[in-house]
Amino acid sequence: MDFCHLSETLGDERCGLYFLAGMDLNPAAAGTGVVTIHAAEGALNNGHQDFIESVFAAQFRDYDVRFRFHSSEELHCPDSLESFARSFRHDHIVSDPTGAFTRVAKLLELVRDIRAELGSSVDRILWRSETSALVVLATGFQVGETGTAEDDRLNFLHDQVSSLIRDRAAADLKKAIRSVHVNTEMPAGRYTHVDEGHRAAQDKSTGLTGMFARISGIAALIGLGTISAASASVPALVEDDGSLTPGVAALVGLTTLGENSYGLRNHYQAVGGLRLYFGKTDGSIETGLLPGAPGSDEIALTDTPSPDGAKPTGEPNLPAPSPELLDLPDTPSNS
Repeated sequence: MDFCHLSETLGDERCGLYFLAGMDLNPAAAGTGVVTIHAAEGALNNGHQDFIESVFAAQFRDYDVRFRFHSSEELHCPDSLESFARSFRHDHIVSDPTGAFTRVAKLLELVRDIRAELGSSVDRILWRSETSALVVLATGFQVGETGTAEDDRLNFLHDQVSSLIRDRAAADLKKAIRSVHVNTEMPAGRYTHVDEGHRAAQDKSTGLTGMFARISGIAALIGLGTISAASASVPALVEDDGSLTPGVAALVGLTTLGENSYGLRNHYQAVGGLRLYFGKTDGSIETGLLPGAPGSDEIALTDTPSPDGAKPTGEPNLPAPSPELLDLPDTPSNS
């Protein structure tokens, strides 16, 4: 099959506002398979479905086409990007109109590399959609521990994470990551767990055997190989469910909607674009732009302190959008 031709065909406006088209190959018969069109409930009408079916009947006869409609609950409830992406596993991504699913797969691959390299030094890895920030929670510190030793270790971990992003992250993902922070405590404000490492800590804290401690991966996650889960050797951290940015809301910081070729993205256009594809629903998508605390224009992130007492910006040498050009508030700091 000509994937480019199929992708271009599904880009016709007569196909409607589906948000993902994924292909699963038939191992028993080469050149055949199923293409699944994913859409929010009510997003496609009969005319859209009839047009897509007629295209496949005329041009792609060896592939069946199926439609899968997702409820608001299904789209907004997952509490990690990994659990969200699991609903959209396919051998290949054929069309990704929002650009978010391709980046989710790349972000999960990056997190796998971070965990493989840093091991037990890393507990949870969080995504801050409103600032497009990657937040890594470090482990192994004594309660109340402060001083030069802790500062040096946090700086070292920050440099390692930034280096992994520079060396291993896909170029397209680098456009989306605006900053990196290494913390010892759960940050205030809204965030999304990237992978399911947080579940391992929760299971251990409740006396379970840590059933997620050694999950080696999830096969064929929208074209991705394996994804490492977290170690369960760390204590659980207290979370406020109100601080979770659920499901599709986390895609605000990952979508290519409202983004130009330089990676500059207007978040308000991103929110508006995602609402076209996923619906207004309960307002969860808008939470991707809410600040960390009501009435505050600052998001409380504990940046890695430097030995001389000055706070670093938390910015690796990565492409970063210019807030001035987008009429957006500056990425907040703790200084």
